[in-house]
Amino acid sequence: EQLAKIADRLKGLKERQDAAIDRTKELHQKAIKKREWTRGLQQTLDADKLSQQGLAEETRSLQDKIKEAKVFEHVMDKAAKAMDGAADAMAKRKEQKRNTPWDDDEAKDEERRQEEIVKLQTQATQRLQRLLDALKDDPQAAQQQPMDQKPMEGGDDEQPRMRPPGDGIPPMAELKALRAEQVEVNERTKEFAQRHPSADNLNELQRRELTELEADQRRLREIFAGMTTNKKGDRP
Repeated sequence: EQLAKIADRLKGLKERQDAAIDRTKELHQKAIKKREWTRGLQQTLDADKLSQQGLAEETRSLQDKIKEAKVFEHVMDKAAKAMDGAADAMAKRKEQKRNTPWDDDEAKDEERRQEEIVKLQTQATQRLQRLLDALKDDPQAAQQQPMDQKPMEGGDDEQPRMRPPGDGIPPMAELKALRAEQVEVNERTKEFAQRHPSADNLNELQRRELTELEADQRRLREIFAGMTTNKKGDRP
């Protein structure tokens, strides 16, 4: 019952986040067509920002209820931060001074800002979906100790043994979500390396992105170490 309630709340958050993305795209098309932020469009942008902030708060509320499930807690924290980032980008978009109508450079800047907002909103909904997917395992199988799972990259060769579930989240669901998160971080790391072959020529924004990637990798390793034991006893 507890697990079903968590899944229902995740589903509700995911559906509302998807709707927020649709509203962002619809509003952008209206602004592009008029080539200005009319008073009415600015009011809609404000409402969308408040809605996104509200979703971030609700995500953190659920995150707090499942904080013992470290993987789910981590993924929901990342989702909430992406929502916050989208809301901040909306606020900055409204504050930007423009000519009326926009010139071509301003229109291009609006497209860039739109891409940033949608990217952050999409990251949030993808993470919520990741958790929903992790909970789709057969309930009986999900409750079993996954003794035959291999460690994530960076672990030793011992087969891990999952700790008891936290806050009603099955160990298998935790492991599944962790692996999906690791795949996503690996893909982002690979994409960054392709864009920036040399780490010596990074600007401040790019260095910040690299630092974030390294922090994500480190945090995932810490979570994995904390949720498993090996045959020799607890991991350090």
